[in-house]
Amino acid sequence: MSHNNVIPISPPTTSQLSYTFKENQPEDKKLEDKKPDEKSKDTKMDVEEPKKMEEFIPNDISPLGFTRAKIGIIFIGLMLALFLAALDQTIVATALPSIVSDFQRLDLYSWVVIAYLLTSTAVIPLTGKFSDIFGRKILFMGCVVVFLVGSILCGVSPNMESLIVFRAFQGIGGGAIITLTLVIIGDIVTLRERGRWVGLMGMTFAVASVIGPVLGGVITSTIGWRWIFYINIPIGIVTLVVIQFALKLPTTNSGGAMAVLKGIDYFGILTVVIGIILILLGTSLGGSTFAWNSGPIITFYVFVDYF
Repeated sequence: MSHNNVIPISPPTTSQLSYTFKENQPEDKKLEDKKPDEKSKDTKMDVEEPKKMEEFIPNDISPLGFTRAKIGIIFIGLMLALFLAALDQTIVATALPSIVSDFQRLDLYSWVVIAYLLTSTAVIPLTGKFSDIFGRKILFMGCVVVFLVGSILCGVSPNMESLIVFRAFQGIGGGAIITLTLVIIGDIVTLRERGRWVGLMGMTFAVASVIGPVLGGVITSTIGWRWIFYINIPIGIVTLVVIQFALKLPTTNSGGAMAVLKGIDYFGILTVVIGIILILLGTSLGGSTFAWNSGPIITFYVFVDYF
């Protein structure tokens, strides 16, 4: 073969070798070789998107990131509602003689107090579960509204029987307020801070127990016993305004309404409520209205064992 027929092949240049090497690289290696401004454009959304989703950043005071000032404002609203619920357990005591005198039903006077205690105690074990399903804030505000409506109805009661029924309705809101106040405090403050705020709640109960009988006597002797219920209205409205604008909590339920309703144990709720009411009735009526060994008292406790 003649040397004239050989085609010379020139070696590849440095730029060609560099291009071939980059083409054979994996995809992630290519991303590393990009310029810094190009990489920042591609990863910009990945960095910023999680920040947009974060609403509650925990701190040393609150797991929801609330400041001490904001917790104080929320606490004022909660304590006003708690004060009303605790006050109505004692304020009626000194007004009972005037109520009995107006309605002439001495045989039913004790039920004005018992009806409130029955329903307020019966709803306590149920409120925590309902707050998990429906949310703390919406349930708390709803219970305050129930309490205020019950207060208005008690104030306009035409007879003793209706007053007892409306007191039972008012007790539903009062008992739920007491429970939800503790639950919300547990949500908005850390475990280390919780003792301080719960201690202030105990002080609220103590103040209501001392002021209640005195305030009830003063109001009854000056403007009439019906105003021991009407004074709840302005304080309750302030509570609703404070909670509406100051309390922001994460959503506790993401399912639909039908899924929520199906998740409620109605039979369990019924048995718990009936059992608590029977215990309270037996304890309240035993030794006063009926003897401890009488048929009605024994029946109450027998049915409690059944439930």
